[in-house]
Amino acid sequence: MKAFLRKAVEAVLGLLIIAAIGYFALSFLRGVGERRAEEKAMAPDLTLAGYADLSQKYRVRRIAAAAAEVGGADRVADFTACMGELAATKNPELPFDDVFGWCELERTTAPATFAGHFDELAAPDLSITALGVCQTMVRNRLKSPSSADFTFVDPVARGRQRYLVSSHVDAQNGFGAMIRARYVCEVQYDGVGDPLQLASWQTHRLVVE
Repeated sequence: MKAFLRKAVEAVLGLLIIAAIGYFALSFLRGVGERRAEEKAMAPDLTLAGYADLSQKYRVRRIAAAAAEVGGADRVADFTACMGELAATKNPELPFDDVFGWCELERTTAPATFAGHFDELAAPDLSITALGVCQTMVRNRLKSPSSADFTFVDPVARGRQRYLVSSHVDAQNGFGAMIRARYVCEVQYDGVGDPLQLASWQTHRLVVE
């Protein structure tokens, strides 16, 4: 019995030692990863592409450091939105510092424009949700909604969570015959409500023909 207990204790101690080694190894690797991410974020040759590849945490760190240098530490959120929008729409090879300079120029010369940017990098991709929203609205226009057979298409992102869907649907007409109708749908998420609810989307265009 004592031999069994001794082996059990040794086994438990062995597992604890292995767990401790694993914990410290993971902590070390995590620390290395964070240092590398920090170095990448603060690199003097950072481009828009490199900035976009950073996690939101390190994007904000780089923005905060740059904003502090120009006396804009209280506008980090606005700088982040400005850089997020420009990073999604400008040449990815542009230097981060140059583009940040554009945002700083806006802050002093066009404050309303500066405060109105949308951080595309932090916004979730709602393209598939937008497709479902458009298909629901199109289905509601059909004579026989239950017979609708949609063709999958990738929505075109227009920025600020606005999406364009252009495709066709096959559905029964009033006589029961399957006909094809083309549709164009453009919707935009309001940024507040449940994106799965139609009420949370603004309809910019809906044509079914």
